[in-house]
Amino acid sequence: MKSTKSTGFTLIELVITVAILAIIVALALPSYTNYMFRIRRADAKDLILRIAAAQERTYTNYNRYANTVTGAAPGGLGFSAGGDSTKDGTYTVAIEAIGAPGTPLAAPFQTYQLSATPTGIQAPDKCKVLSVDSTGKKDKTGDETNGKCW
Repeated sequence: MKSTKSTGFTLIELVITVAILAIIVALALPSYTNYMFRIRRADAKDLILRIAAAQERTYTNYNRYANTVTGAAPGGLGFSAGGDSTKDGTYTVAIEAIGAPGTPLAAPFQTYQLSATPTGIQAPDKCKVLSVDSTGKKDKTGDETNGKCW
């Protein structure tokens, strides 16, 4: 009588392998999620700084800041439709234009503040709303527990 040797996996070996994989995934997933938050935040910083640069060009040419991202100068910055959000739609940028001191809001805007608000999958980001104003001051409404916001 000839004995045959089994060459497959035992149930114990399979359970141990699955448990090891579950531990690796449990450790790696939060790091990956935080990494993706930082990547998408970099896109928002790029967009907000491009809009700030366009604001400065508008101010140089028209002696006023624009109050919209889309539309023609001097009231708009000339970005195409959807130019007020990142490519993947995770941040939306808004302009708060402020008139000269003591003048109505319709007067030429002499200061501005840009704010990038996280939306969708980016909403849980710890930095929350990123902002920059006409003096170049960068700020955030959240905390920096997931890397530097700016």
